[in-house]
Amino acid sequence: MSTKNIKIYDVNIVLMPYILEVHKFHYGWNNDFLEIPPKEEMIGYMNKVFKTRETALEYYKKFNPHMRSLNKYDKKTRLMYIIKEHTNEKLTLPSF
Repeated sequence: MSTKNIKIYDVNIVLMPYILEVHKFHYGWNNDFLEIPPKEEMIGYMNKVFKTRETALEYYKKFNPHMRSLNKYDKKTRLMYIIKEHTNEKLTLPSF
């Protein structure tokens, strides 16, 4: 009877942290007074890190019940928030 060497590895599951990316939309008019499609500007990243996408979404909904859902720009504020994996971005914007 032969014996086999069995190696057991510890497997750690790494949860990727998430952040909110903020974009602002700028509107304009041309010389014929026709609306120009909005220009999108990336403003920065909020200074808050979340363990899951779900907690980021709950946080957004808690502080912005008046705004549209994530990944859609709000016509009143002209802002759009996007959940993004945190990969060492500089978090410059204050949290809600």
